[in-house]
Amino acid sequence: MSFLIIPLALLYSCNNRHGENRLIPTKDLVNVLTELYVADGLLALPPIHLKFAYKDSISNYVDIIQSHGYTKARMDYTMRYYFEKSQRKLENIYDQVLTRLSKKQALLEKRSPACSGDY
Repeated sequence: MSFLIIPLALLYSCNNRHGENRLIPTKDLVNVLTELYVADGLLALPPIHLKFAYKDSISNYVDIIQSHGYTKARMDYTMRYYFEKSQRKLENIYDQVLTRLSKKQALLEKRSPACSGDY
């Protein structure tokens, strides 16, 4: 009987390593993507861009991914998985990101009316 348990355990561990357990959980992915888009917007501002110009642009994004406890490889794997196998779920994830970004924008505009674009 133990001769069946070991191959099953190996098969299970290999599937987990290459399967959905390698995906960044949806809640975390929404947080990471939201932060990446905020950073992208901030890095477009000249004073902030100059402050981080010495770094490779991708490393700024990798820093954000790592601050959430994930690697760039895992982020790449997760995004590739959703692009190739679950576009509807990816749309849902991006809907959540857009909702969060919209809330952040509304909060900023409420705090600082001069930033809302109404001059």
